[in-house]
Amino acid sequence: MLKYAFIINSRTLTPENYSKEFSGPGFQGYICGVNTLEQACETAIKLTAEGFNEIDLCGDYGPEKAAKIKECTGGRVKVFYEIYTDGEEDKFEALPSLNPWGVIIQVGEQWKEDRYFILRSPEFNTHVACVEDLEDAVSAARTMQEEGVTFIELCGYFDQKKRDRIIDAVSGKLPVGYPVKA
Repeated sequence: MLKYAFIINSRTLTPENYSKEFSGPGFQGYICGVNTLEQACETAIKLTAEGFNEIDLCGDYGPEKAAKIKECTGGRVKVFYEIYTDGEEDKFEALPSLNPWGVIIQVGEQWKEDRYFILRSPEFNTHVACVEDLEDAVSAARTMQEEGVTFIELCGYFDQKKRDRIIDAVSGKLPVGYPVKA
């Protein structure tokens, strides 16, 4: 079973006030916000102890912070962090707001519950789509665009080529980040 988490860096959020667990056949997911690197490490340690095997970090992390978080897990968990390349970084930097934003997570199966949900707070409203495959992700990206999402980040399933399909789906109008391994 894949046990997957996405950690969002913020100014004010904590796992206690901004998180959601979701699951389906062969998949358990968790998404949360943290407001310090120490809190991200504590969360990663807790997730590792609970048997999580992959953690994705939002684009506010970079290689150094991601390496630190991976070190906190004892290297027992795959850790990815989002990057923006090929002009996506310029689109991201030009955003007037980072709210709302989207995360697309490939879960491998079609779910009936928790397929698309929104975590809400005064700081961030995060749209989360649990998708079956790349075509489902393309559809989710279009839905996010229609709902006013300002940028999209992708789970560890996505590489640059798959990211490009998402960029095409939103006609290049939203910055899209994809994960690289820490």
